[in-house]
Amino acid sequence: MPEEAVPPTRSGWRNVTTVPAFSDESSHPPGTESIVQRGEGRIDLGRMGEAVAAAVLCGRGAVVVDRNASVGSGEIDLIVRFGRQRVVVEVRSTTGELGLDRRFPHSKLRQVGRLAATVGVDRVDLVGVAIHPDRVDVHWLRDVPCH
Repeated sequence: MPEEAVPPTRSGWRNVTTVPAFSDESSHPPGTESIVQRGEGRIDLGRMGEAVAAAVLCGRGAVVVDRNASVGSGEIDLIVRFGRQRVVVEVRSTTGELGLDRRFPHSKLRQVGRLAATVGVDRVDLVGVAIHPDRVDVHWLRDVPCH
C-alpha cells in the first residue's frame, strides 16, 4: 500500500503562482535557457524545476545560498535565505498536473527534515513546478512540519 502523503490542507497552499510558458529566450527565468534547449530528460526536468523554483522564490525576496547541496548520503535541492532566516526547499517537477499531495510522502519529508537539521536549518518549504506547453504552474507550501 502506498505511503500516505502530506495533504496540502495541513498548512494550506500559499503563494500559488502561475508564470508564463517559456515561449522564447527572453521569457526564461534566469539560468534555465540551456536546460530548456537541451531536451526532455528527467534530469533536465528536475534542474529546470529547481531553476524555476529559485527564480520564483528570488522574486519573492529570497537569496539562493546553495543548490543541490550534498549532505551525508542525501541532497538538498535549494537552501535559500529570507532576511536572516535560512530555509531548505524541496522541489518536485512534473510535466503533468501537480498533484503535490501525492508527490511529497511522509518518508521524504522526514528525510528532508533530517537533512535540514544537519545543516542547522529549522524551516522546510516545498515547491511544486508543473511545466505545461502553455504555462508553468508553481505552488509553494511554506514551513512544512517534517516530523
